[in-house]
Amino acid sequence: MLYLTKDTEIRSVITKLTSAKTLWVDTEVADYNTHNPRLSLIQVLADPKDLTGNRVYLLDVLEKHELVTFFINQIMKNPNLEKVFHNASYDLKFLGKDLANNVTCTWKLAKKIPPHVLAVPNLKLKTLAEKLCQFSDVDKTEQGSDWGRRPLSVKQLQYAKMDPVYLTHVHLRLLELANQGNSNPVSKILDVIVNFFQNDDWKFSQLPGKACLRMGVKAENGEWECLAQAREEQEQFIFCSICPEEVPENKRLSVAEFLMRANWGLQIGKFTMNLENGEVRYETYINVKGDRLSLPLIKNVVYINILTMDRYLPGIVSVTRGSISPEKVIGQIEK
Repeated sequence: MLYLTKDTEIRSVITKLTSAKTLWVDTEVADYNTHNPRLSLIQVLADPKDLTGNRVYLLDVLEKHELVTFFINQIMKNPNLEKVFHNASYDLKFLGKDLANNVTCTWKLAKKIPPHVLAVPNLKLKTLAEKLCQFSDVDKTEQGSDWGRRPLSVKQLQYAKMDPVYLTHVHLRLLELANQGNSNPVSKILDVIVNFFQNDDWKFSQLPGKACLRMGVKAENGEWECLAQAREEQEQFIFCSICPEEVPENKRLSVAEFLMRANWGLQIGKFTMNLENGEVRYETYINVKGDRLSLPLIKNVVYINILTMDRYLPGIVSVTRGSISPEKVIGQIEK
């Protein structure tokens, strides 16, 4: 980390950086939540191999408006020098606004990559660094600290030097994934499914090599795992809840009767059981052939599924663990 506070040193580094091809840039802003935010630091990395932040320049520009203008004129306006930011629209408020040339925004780049290729729950820099680049323990606690105080703390400087490192490696990984997404057939149904769960703030993961997402659910009557599957050839979206309790062999016939009685009254979806291992699932699905899969349609399929499993789960458990008849249990649930 090269923390610079003297005007002459900062000007010298800015001039040196104009010879780079690409710069990965971040900013820290004092009083960001007030009507008078002040640019505190400009962090710049020119070496994409840096994993520790030791090659990051931290330019202390608090209340140094002439230096900020010099940076804008030499760096931001330069059309031959690519500047990479994560949330560029925010940083550009302090670094030239519409005068900036050749700016890349990794958040926008990530938005363009098919969701099934990206496979992350959100587009925060922390998430992308951890999920795409395997950085561990990305600490963002200093993000909202007081960047107007001087001297800055060791923790603030440590935080500030690492953001350009994360940004650099996220940017390079996104470029790889963008090429991958362009070279492979786009899974249109999976894209819409991933988009739904991202927008709905679900935590999920994609099963390796499959057009299927896995996530956990916690409802009123229990917790269980769910799968969201895109069947591209059949043009179907399938969502299933997996009962958290496998049925022992001596109870499978009773549970099968219970599930048949439950299915008789259901208008959407069905319960199934694997007679080999006793796994019970509730599946809902939608055919999208000749139609467009929309987020409201997905929401109906998902939440009807969860509510139905939550309604009948106590009955499955009662028949599995007790001696009460399936008919009586169904009667209690559906009365």
